[in-house]
Amino acid sequence: MLRLQGSASDIVTFEPLKVRFPGARLTPVGVDVPLDSQGPEEILAACCAEGVRVLGSVVLPAFNDELPDG
Repeated sequence: MLRLQGSASDIVTFEPLKVRFPGARLTPVGVDVPLDSQGPEEILAACCAEGVRVLGSVVLPAFNDELPDG
């Protein structure tokens, strides 16, 4: 998951990313984009291409709801 942070006034500009990246979720601080089919670099490049201002980004570890047997 790549978390992109923007200012409160920039949150609306993240809306196009929900269309471009299925599974992207708007959050109070920006948007979380799954890293299923693209890397962080491609997502940030898309932000540049769309004119989306990103104040910060961080790759979050994937969490699995299922615990391994044993």
